This record gives sequence, C-alpha cells and structure tokens, in this order.
Amino acid sequence: MTDTPTIPGPPDRTFGMKAAMDFANDPISYLQNLVDEYGDIARARFGPTFYSYTIRNPDYVRQVMISQSKKIRKWERQTEVIRKISGEGTFVSEGDFWRRQRRLIQPAFHTNRIKAYIELMLNHAERMLTSWEGQQTVAASYEMSKVTMGIISDILFDIKDLEKDADVLYEAINVSVEMIGAEITALMPIPDWVPTPRNRRENQAMATLDRFILELISQRRATSKDHGDVLSALLMVVDDEHDNIPMTDQQVRDELMTLFIAGHETTAMALTWTLYLLARHPDVQERLYEEVHRVLSDGRLPTLADLETMTYTDQVLREAMRLYPPAWAIIVREAIEDVQIGDYTVPAGGLIVISPWLLHHDPRVFPQPDRFDPERFAGDWRKRYPNYAYIPFGVGERTCSGSHMAMMEGEVLLAAMINNYRFELVDDRTIEPEPLLTVRPKNDIQLRIIKR
Repeated sequence: MTDTPTIPGPPDRTFGMKAAMDFANDPISYLQNLVDEYGDIARARFGPTFYSYTIRNPDYVRQVMISQSKKIRKWERQTEVIRKISGEGTFVSEGDFWRRQRRLIQPAFHTNRIKAYIELMLNHAERMLTSWEGQQTVAASYEMSKVTMGIISDILFDIKDLEKDADVLYEAINVSVEMIGAEITALMPIPDWVPTPRNRRENQAMATLDRFILELISQRRATSKDHGDVLSALLMVVDDEHDNIPMTDQQVRDELMTLFIAGHETTAMALTWTLYLLARHPDVQERLYEEVHRVLSDGRLPTLADLETMTYTDQVLREAMRLYPPAWAIIVREAIEDVQIGDYTVPAGGLIVISPWLLHHDPRVFPQPDRFDPERFAGDWRKRYPNYAYIPFGVGERTCSGSHMAMMEGEVLLAAMINNYRFELVDDRTIEPEPLLTVRPKNDIQLRIIKR
C-alpha cells in the first residue's frame, strides 16, 4: 500500500494553544492565512485535543459533503453549544431523527407556500419605510433585524406586529448569537452552572426566547385553530411513516426556535452588509436604483413577478453574500473514519473545516475577491463557477431549506428600500466583520438616509 502524502500545516510547539488563541482572536484571518500559506487543505493542531483540516478547494468540499458524507458527522462541541438554544432542531440533529424532522417541516417551505409569504413581506417592508419618515439616520443591523424578525414572526406564528416584544427579543438573540460564537471558539469554555455575569446574562436570554415560543405553543394547543402559519402546520402534522405520531411540544419548540433565529438573522445580516456595500459604492447603488425604479416607477412595492425581472437586484444581493457570507464558517465536520480528500487522508477524529468565507474569497475563482462586483453573478453564472465554490446557504442534503424564501425576502426589502431612499455612510471608516454564528459588523453601521 502506498503511503498518502502528509497534509501540510504549521509547526506546533505549544500543544495547539497558539493556534487556538489565534483562531479565537480573529477566526477569519487565522483560516485565511492558513490556506494562503499551506494550500487547499491545511492541518493544524487546535488546542491539546483536536487536529483541524481546513479545506478551500470546491472539489474537496464535494468529496467531504457529498461522496463521503457517511464518513462524517457534525462536530459535537459545536452542536452542544448550538443545542442550548435550538434543542434537537434540524440544525443539529442527525441520522433518522433529522430526516424525519426535515420531512415534516419541509411543506412549510414548498414553493407555492413561499410565494404566499410575499404579501407578508410587503406589509412589513411598508411598515419599516413608514417608520423611517422624518429620520435622517438609521442603524443598519438593528433595522434589518427588526424587519426580518417581524416577517419571520408573521410566517411562523401569525404575529402581525411584534413591536412590543421586538427590542427584548432582539437583545436576547444578540446575546445568544454572541454566546454561540464565543463558546465554540473558546479554548476552555466555562460550564453553564458557573454563576459568572456572562453565564447569567446568557441564561436569562435563553429563558426569554423559551418563554416567548412555549407560551405561543401553549396558547395554540388550547384553541386548536389553524392560523395558516408554520406553528399551526407543525402542531397538525403527523408522521404517517411512524404510526401517525404528532410532534411533541418540545419538538415543535426546537424547530420553531431554529427557524426563528436562523430565519431572520442570516437575512438581516445579508441586507446589512448589502446596504454597507451600496453606501460605499454609489455607482452600484445608482445602477440598482435605475433598475428598481424602472420597474416600480409608480412607487409601489415589488410583486413576485417584478422580482423575476430585477436581475441586477439579484446580482447585488448575491455578491454581498459572497463578500460577507452570513453563515461564514458554520460547516465543521468530524471524521468518524478515515476520509480521502484528493491525495490526502484525514484520519478518524480529525475536524474538517469548510468555510464559505474562504471559498468565496478564492482569487482563482473570483478574481480580485475583495472587490464588490455584482457583474460576477450576471447571466448564467452557475456555469462559470465550479460547483460548491459559492455556498451561502450550505451544501449537500443539509442545504438551508429556507434559501428560496430568504432570497425572495432579501430582494423584496432591498428593492423597497432602494426605490425610496439613497444611503450614505455617516462615518466612512471601514467596518470590521465580527464572525460569531453569523458575520456581523463589530459596531452597527450608521447610515444617512436621503428620501428619493
């Protein structure tokens, strides 16, 4: 048998402590520097326990996530942290249970149902624009989170106006997202039972989110009324492959929590970075406005038919998600047996890291990768790029089930905003990304809004 070549990587004289600290301090730079120096698969000792294998080649992604998917599983450290919020939702569950839950919730994201959601999105877009009247500046991340949280609450729970709970839930989600990012990257996570100020703050945030969703489930169980929302669908669904067993309250809670947080956080961050990029590139913003205004010259909000004609709007949003993929490095898999990647073998127990950020900034696929250029996604762009080179919604059978809805929501909100306002940065300093569960701006982005 011929020995496979050794996977390249940096020398380690600190039992992985330096790598773990460098990653915790600046995950994006650490991973970028690693593949830039050592190539498309790079080995690094990560603390005293783990060895990581970071990959950047799209074909390597296919080999890991598609052709050898049975040889990997989600990294338990990552799933344990996320499980504190999502429980056994489809984001962390595995195997037959995951397949069952995915099958039961999939009808909520059927194409026909997603098309019906556009009216909800239009209502919330109009409400946001009305709230901006008379304002001179807005905080991008806060505003985008508030409107997308309102939309997902309407879709999931039939809540038409989340105003009274919005700020409390916004803060609770912020704390939870920060907690997930901090604990996954921490060298030595502090146990939850230790009464530190941060743990108390995190526990209070999770209790707030739990109380919000469990009370909704309890109220809906008591009435048995079909509201036409996802909550009603989950309460009524039965598993015809397993004796018509319905979901328990805990299963419903776990799926709703996953959809509530992921269903607004990723879209909010995609739009936040889109507005930032447009403010920094007024020529792109003006071209986008010309397309939107040509279609919506009477000032109305976009319909589904309108969106299909707004090709540049789609390009702008996709390019923003290339530069700032909301789920920047969410794919960490543990090899449960040896995994062949190209000419190399990742041994059982190794952690395979797939970062959309690295793939989206690969200069071999996207020349001048730090440049904002929506033309990259003009025409039949899927034929121009290798499969798995652009994965803002994940890859394989676990691709985000709400990706089509997220794109539609992003385009509706973006078109509505651009047709009514021009955006400028209040402060022209470069905003640094903060890679938590999603990529957020380290400080919220203050935008000057000028009514058109």
